[in-house]
Amino acid sequence: MKKQSAIIAVVFSIVGTALSAPKSADPFKQFRNEQKSAVCKKRLDTLAEFRELFVLPASEKLLKTGHAPELYGAMEDWSTDLIIKMVMQAEQDFKVLCPEHRRLNSIITHLKRAYLHQLGFKASYLTPKATNTLFRALLVLRDEVPALRQQLAPLDASKAEGLLAQLFGKIEDLSGVAVLGATPGEFAELKSTVAEVCTGFTKCPFWDSNLVYKVVIQDNPGTALYIPEVGVLVLAKQLLGESNKLHRLVILHELAHVATRGAWVYQRKDWVHEFASFSNWKRDTAGKWEVVTRTPAGKREDEFTKLSKQSSFSILPDVVYLGETVGKKQYDGFVFSKSYEQSLKNNDPSEDLADHVAAYFYAPARYCLNGQNIAPEKYKWVAKNVFGRSPKVLNCKAEKTTQG
Repeated sequence: MKKQSAIIAVVFSIVGTALSAPKSADPFKQFRNEQKSAVCKKRLDTLAEFRELFVLPASEKLLKTGHAPELYGAMEDWSTDLIIKMVMQAEQDFKVLCPEHRRLNSIITHLKRAYLHQLGFKASYLTPKATNTLFRALLVLRDEVPALRQQLAPLDASKAEGLLAQLFGKIEDLSGVAVLGATPGEFAELKSTVAEVCTGFTKCPFWDSNLVYKVVIQDNPGTALYIPEVGVLVLAKQLLGESNKLHRLVILHELAHVATRGAWVYQRKDWVHEFASFSNWKRDTAGKWEVVTRTPAGKREDEFTKLSKQSSFSILPDVVYLGETVGKKQYDGFVFSKSYEQSLKNNDPSEDLADHVAAYFYAPARYCLNGQNIAPEKYKWVAKNVFGRSPKVLNCKAEKTTQG
């Protein structure tokens, strides 16, 4: 990530120097000095490690005239993942924080055209609006680019909306996010879920068009995935075809990953490492995450275990995992067995975090076992940091969810 993020800073740095600085000046230093905000300067410093874009023969013309079609040809051999990362870091890591940056929108548009050029478009003729619409809808990972290029080849690329309609049918818009492949009923269910989890927020951390470029609804049971590298949320039709708490909990789990990404992008807050400390997750020198747990006898029985019996999003078998005790310190347990198991499997405690965010909203009783809150630090942290409010009253002694 560092390599790609640094490239963006260099793109920005040339903008200022191309207009006024002598050729001998350090372009990044020159641009950095033009920033009025210390926060912007600090953010630029995190994006300033590599400068590949400047070696392109078309870059000077691009920055002087704002139009260089040959740039896209010069970038044909570039990884599409790299170009996408450049765009996303420009829009997320810098533009939101420092919107006053001159000509930034032009640079972003050119980078989006470079991606579309690799898909077969005559990118230099695309308007900024069409460029943005196509870029968001056609974002895919590098391995999927060849197949997408074949799909696009026989289609008329002269009109963006018509082309996208041929590919995806009707595209819905949900607060700036393109929703592809949804029936009217599925879109209504997604809209209702987003409205529910975003209630009470001035700016909802779970639904941000700057972090989610598009939602793809697939006929693929068991699928729910947020891919931050391309800003894509993939959901199975099953999640939106039948409204129940288990399905909404799964959706919020993925949206919690969006909020986690936003905390880093906007505030440089590492929620995952902070949250991991509550269960005493530890990362060894090889990068492997581990945690010590206790497993008491019995299992939970509640509406989520019942809904799981006929669902491809089953939480079963739902083993109870409690945190370890070190001296007088009792570490937090886990609201779902998958919070622990998937974190180990993916080597990523963000799964633990996302589960506890979803449980806080849809299944607070999951924090309780045998009359006690088994994850009190997680409960308080989620309330304060994710939802921005005091914790909801949780009376574990009154809950019926107990060890079986």
